[in-house]
Amino acid sequence: MKKRWLAVATVAAVLIGSVVLALVVGVNQQVTPSTRPQNETTIGVFGTLGSRTAIGGANDYADVGGDNRAGCGVYRGIESGTDNWAWTTGFIPDTSAKAGGTFDVAGDPVVAVDGSGIFYYACLASDTTRPFRARITVSTSTNGGASWGSPVQVARGSGRLGPFPDKPSLAADQDNSNVYIAWTRFGGAVRAPIQFARSTDGGVTFSRARTFSLIGFSANQGSSIAEGTGTPGNVYVAFENFNTVPCCSFWLAKSTDDGATFSSLVEVADGGGPIVVHDIPSPLAGASFRVNSFPQLAVNRSNGDLYIVWAENVSSSNPAEIKFIRSTDGGATWSAPACVGDCATASAQFFPAISVAPNGSRIDVVYYGCVSAASSGACDNAEFNLRYVSWDGTTFVSGNPAFSSPVTVNSVGPIDGGVGFCGQFFGDYNGVASTNDRAYPLWTDTRNFSAGDPRICNPGMVPVDDNQDVYFAAITP
Repeated sequence: MKKRWLAVATVAAVLIGSVVLALVVGVNQQVTPSTRPQNETTIGVFGTLGSRTAIGGANDYADVGGDNRAGCGVYRGIESGTDNWAWTTGFIPDTSAKAGGTFDVAGDPVVAVDGSGIFYYACLASDTTRPFRARITVSTSTNGGASWGSPVQVARGSGRLGPFPDKPSLAADQDNSNVYIAWTRFGGAVRAPIQFARSTDGGVTFSRARTFSLIGFSANQGSSIAEGTGTPGNVYVAFENFNTVPCCSFWLAKSTDDGATFSSLVEVADGGGPIVVHDIPSPLAGASFRVNSFPQLAVNRSNGDLYIVWAENVSSSNPAEIKFIRSTDGGATWSAPACVGDCATASAQFFPAISVAPNGSRIDVVYYGCVSAASSGACDNAEFNLRYVSWDGTTFVSGNPAFSSPVTVNSVGPIDGGVGFCGQFFGDYNGVASTNDRAYPLWTDTRNFSAGDPRICNPGMVPVDDNQDVYFAAITP
């Protein structure tokens, strides 16, 4: 029996450097009422405290007219008074069949919001039967998610017969109407290059795809895109490459003219040379779902600093630890990797997400931390919690960024990674958004699954009441 506790606001004493802060984790709110799964969460937030709008997304398998296949779920949160949120749920129109589209399924959602409050939602739609079409689109909402325009195609391909676009990453410019998107293109002469496109008219149209690749570098995945300051501004795309020896490595593409052109790719390196990325075991010991070590990139718009977090395989007894690096020169050089979060244990950690407060006063990181014996380095019984840490961007201890002590966000737990898809799929990422006074994580939770619910496993891993739900909280640092 899993331990459970009351869903109430949590106050924690958090040490940052030599200063103790009172951090408040707000009441956990269930966003999705469906008894079917949702995973791969993403979130954007806009407005002033007390009247903000949040748009979230996830792979959503809710039953619509008997169709329980994946769709691009969209969730609209309206704040009426400080930290008083009400949520409505739906699907991005004209994407998958359940949302009025012509494609069988949809997922891989990403949300971004620009400086004027226009929200953008990237979605990958594809067919599971002939003609096996696939496409990435971006939909736009100019009224805070009350309605969405028709999806605009950015990339297309085929699920089985040709190139397949996968894993979009999205950013919206805070200074103009530009929108930036990157993705992986599987298939073709270069097996898996990273591609990029931009819109200069608020998502109405997008440019032709630009390809980031090097000769012999045929295996890339996990692009992460971020927009910086300046007029024109900086745009960065980070991704993981699997061809370097020793494997693996992160690479960075940089534009200084709002994505019109890019300089040559640069391998992410610290003072000792290229940073070797050791992918964490997939699945982790004790679990059955896949995990990854893709980079998660963020920009501090107050000073231009870049940050990357990922899950690193440190050793056989510490196979999954969240690492953090920083660049203060636009990505030319980086700090040595430093541990973030649960550094004193060997329990596995995975799926980090990072965001930065607009004024640069705080860097927020959330991740899943496994509930394991300290010496196991495993994810015992596939159980974990959502953990949160932050850094003020200026305080260091022994040369390393002084992140706060980690706190658990989910008020009921632990989360059970064995729930949903026979325990073989829990998504590939989480989401978090930052304002100057709050951090807003959106995550997949299993507290509504009970031992009496059916777990039907079949070759297609079709879920039947396997209750992965989307949850939201407001954290006051």
